[in-house]
Amino acid sequence: ATLISALARGVIGGDLRWDLIGLGACIGAVIILLDIALNKATKGKMKLPPLAVGIGFYLPAAVTTMLVIGAICGWLYDRAIKSTRFADVGRRMGVLLASGLIVGESLFLVMTAGVIVSTGNDAPFAMIAEGSAWPAMIVGIAVFAALAFGLYSWTRNRSARV
Repeated sequence: ATLISALARGVIGGDLRWDLIGLGACIGAVIILLDIALNKATKGKMKLPPLAVGIGFYLPAAVTTMLVIGAICGWLYDRAIKSTRFADVGRRMGVLLASGLIVGESLFLVMTAGVIVSTGNDAPFAMIAEGSAWPAMIVGIAVFAALAFGLYSWTRNRSARV
């Protein structure tokens, strides 16, 4: 929303940096050409999706890191079920699982925003002291990994029964 707003203000106000727009278009064209060359050189096994690269440029690292982790989890899951008899069903159930996690996160963030607005507290669910962030992050990563592995294992087992 911020990007579109800045573009609209720049176009209407007449102070848009067209040199930067041109630079972005050139970078985009180079990325597209690299994607085509990589796709041909590896016979379709590797790609460099321009949209993913653009998102990587625009979004902060905290957001894109989770996108990369999610993509790696999906890739590992697809590799694990690729040679099974239930690969198609397993892939569909994996997409449903990932979609449910995205929707669940969105609903939780909307609820959190409501709690923040109603209480006036910018960290209403803070449960750890200021100086103990690193241990909490390590525990959070371990819990995330265990839950991801458990959920994808459950999905794989359910796919085998279909």
